[in-house]
Amino acid sequence: METELRRRAKARFLDVGSSLPAGATSWVACLLKRDRRDAQMRQAPLAAGSTHSIFVDKEGRLLTCGIEFVGNRIMGHALEDLDVGPFARARRVISLPTPVPSMQDRRIVSVATSALHCLALGAEGEVYSWGRGDFGSLVPSRIESLSRVECIAAGSNWKSSAVDEDGRLFT
Repeated sequence: METELRRRAKARFLDVGSSLPAGATSWVACLLKRDRRDAQMRQAPLAAGSTHSIFVDKEGRLLTCGIEFVGNRIMGHALEDLDVGPFARARRVISLPTPVPSMQDRRIVSVATSALHCLALGAEGEVYSWGRGDFGSLVPSRIESLSRVECIAAGSNWKSSAVDEDGRLFT
């Protein structure tokens, strides 16, 4: 067990040194504590954008709430077609965290969002992305080229990052 915990710590660039940290009674206990803390830090169960928030509940369901504009599925919910004209900004407010219908059969462990797009990390390391697109709304879709991902981040202007279990960074 200690060997596996050391391997995992090394893969995450944690210094395990040769002597036990102050207060630690065994390497197994120390490494297990670090491994759990590291896992908790990688998983963000909520994130806030400029007009919306996304959450992961205890069952791993993806939920969103906030303001959703027509033609912008930033929260992943389908909007009714409204005849509002080319310059109007019709909107719908979702006051309470609401499950995203197209993601009901997926178990999510972490989320990230910006003003324009959202990311969700599935329990098997798969990544889903959606939000506002220049030529139409984007709905939650799996990014097929990413797998075994451990950490996600969403930044401004559609910038996204992911780190896989081998420590490789994807942007």
